[in-house]
Amino acid sequence: MHISTCITGFEKEPSALNIGILGYNNKLSEYGFRQIIENNKEQVKKISKNKRIALLEDGTQLETILNTCWHTLQGRRFDQLILFDDNRWLIYYYRDEDIYNIKKFTMMLSNVPEEFQILNYEDIR
Repeated sequence: MHISTCITGFEKEPSALNIGILGYNNKLSEYGFRQIIENNKEQVKKISKNKRIALLEDGTQLETILNTCWHTLQGRRFDQLILFDDNRWLIYYYRDEDIYNIKKFTMMLSNVPEEFQILNYEDIR
């Protein structure tokens, strides 16, 4: 399978994705990471010692985002951002600037079409 990038127009093999997970607060970010790992445990190849980064069998990397200051985002790159919140979805109100900074500083070279770069994952406890 080959894909064409909008920047170069050349076809290339799809690469593994880097996916960031951001919750309404740090506690929900970590809980959301654990939920996603639990729901996809057959695909998990390795989890880091601090349990904030996971590598899947296809090379995709999942990472919990706890600190959203621009200097902590430097050097990081995400193709996709998963927002984790409850059914009220206040994350868009309270963390709008953080979402903007993540998109601005880490997702400029995303391999995912823009309409699929941010996904919602609802906490249903």
